[in-house]
Amino acid sequence: MNQTTESQAPGTTKARTLQTIIVWCIILACGIIIPNLFFRIYDTSSKGGLFLSPFPWVNVGGITINNGLQMYSGKIPELPTITIQVSCLVSILTVFVISPTLFLFAVRTRAAERSAGKPLQVLRWSTIQFVLGGMVLFVPALGSIPMAMIQRSVSSSLHESQATVENQDAIMYELNSVACKLYEYRVLPQELGGGNGSFAGFTLPKDLASTTEAQYEIELRGADAIVKATSVKYPPGTITARISNKGQFSEWKYSGVFD
Repeated sequence: MNQTTESQAPGTTKARTLQTIIVWCIILACGIIIPNLFFRIYDTSSKGGLFLSPFPWVNVGGITINNGLQMYSGKIPELPTITIQVSCLVSILTVFVISPTLFLFAVRTRAAERSAGKPLQVLRWSTIQFVLGGMVLFVPALGSIPMAMIQRSVSSSLHESQATVENQDAIMYELNSVACKLYEYRVLPQELGGGNGSFAGFTLPKDLASTTEAQYEIELRGADAIVKATSVKYPPGTITARISNKGQFSEWKYSGVFD
């Protein structure tokens, strides 16, 4: 009896391994087909009928963002219809409650059947539970990984872009201060330390020539002055402008991160 059991053990192990491979192949295949089916159902039914989404938190987040945009534009946000509320609730329960329950119950049942030595059958209720639960449980989880990476990349890009715009705005503000200093110097007579109608001899104050935002250089060209600002926070970025003898800007040029 023991010899027969020992002789059958390697074959049984191979069969179980093959069954496990087949089950996971079914899960992966369903994981590719079912989400596409879900999205087709969502695209055709979300405007009026019930829908089932594998990523319900995305739908709920979209509704929240849409309400925020409406409030920001001065409009009264529209409450989701009862159909959309029920659809989102069913989707959340399916992804976070029903599918994990089915999957864990199937794992427990399959372990009990394996311990009891029941014959192997691919098409049995525990296998169906295992496939359905695993498909709905793991497909959204696997899809969330690239979504989280993309979201992090977009968030970092937006943060960098916002910081660049803030630096550019600060430089523009300081350029206005430079233009004011130049004009004040030009209109003042030499007795009061001015240029007596010219920019010649003007030097920027130290607190304005180099700030936490940029460094400024002035080059005289005829009756006008060319001011170049080089960003301290983003050194490749420069802003160049011509300031006329009336203190007016023209010929703006941007390079680096400001281009």
